[in-house]
Amino acid sequence: MSGAFRSVSISVFNRYLDFVVGAGLDASRLLTIAGTTKPNSVDPDERIDFEIYQRLVQASVQISEDPSLPLRYPIETKLDTATIVGLIAETSSSLAQSLREVNRYAKLMMEIDIMSGIERHPIEIDGSKAYFLDMRPNPNSFPELTEIALGRLIFEVDAIFPGEPFANTVTVTHSKPGHGDLYEHYWKCPVEFEAERNAVEFDAAWLSREYEQANPYALALFSEKATELKSELEGRIDLRGKIEAELLPILHLGTTDIDAVASKLGMSRSTLYRHLKDEGFTFAEIHDDLRRRVAMDHLSARKVSIKETAYLVGFSEASSFNRAFKRWTGASPKAYLAAR
Repeated sequence: MSGAFRSVSISVFNRYLDFVVGAGLDASRLLTIAGTTKPNSVDPDERIDFEIYQRLVQASVQISEDPSLPLRYPIETKLDTATIVGLIAETSSSLAQSLREVNRYAKLMMEIDIMSGIERHPIEIDGSKAYFLDMRPNPNSFPELTEIALGRLIFEVDAIFPGEPFANTVTVTHSKPGHGDLYEHYWKCPVEFEAERNAVEFDAAWLSREYEQANPYALALFSEKATELKSELEGRIDLRGKIEAELLPILHLGTTDIDAVASKLGMSRSTLYRHLKDEGFTFAEIHDDLRRRVAMDHLSARKVSIKETAYLVGFSEASSFNRAFKRWTGASPKAYLAAR
């Protein structure tokens, strides 16, 4: 696990949770496996760990025994109902502008490692063909997200231009799963598995297609708010990530020296506290949440015991770890493993 804080907006998390609960799954069981209690924030732009979202999606497939859920999710939901980025895409003037804006504000929906460097969804043009790419690292560790991301583009365009075939071909890097035949059924185009990249190929002429529902005034308002949210998020993630990078190697010690961490970050203890207060965090909250995430990673991998996990995240007594884990997730470590 890296020190980088990867997250999704609570609205994205809740949108998928609502979808699978609507399909008949039990919310409490899903949340136990995901390692969280139901987010109760009324602010749709609050964040939740990316790993929790991943466990939620994969748990929904496991419990339902229906691997097509992530494929169907983009068909049965709309992006603009989950996030401000969807509203920006909806009010853009054309597909080209919509895709540019989605890339610009993508981290408001989902913050992952690659997005501190290059775009997650660049558009590559080769003659008369264009390619929508998903450049996130290690995509095969979470192929369900590939299904959601590529399917989202296909079905959002289909909703705006119904009856006009969009995708020519789709390539994915993972091997063909048991439900692989459903890809072509839902996406209505040839699909290549074990390809070099995750991409949707479409005619470049689509990029100039204008949207009838374009709304420049609404777009300007949404973009202004999204720019503000993006600036706040980047500031939080940058400071939090630096603190976590210092804490991770000493997490097993169970105690932290905030003065030492502040010194390594080139500031005094009081300055660090002030910055954290401005960002809405406390040092203790970051330390506690890092312990939780590392513990969840270890238990999910099933490579170490509960007792060893407790030691690795700095608990000298198993009972203390059990209490902390129940506070984090609503379940004991044993109950969590049994649910999985």
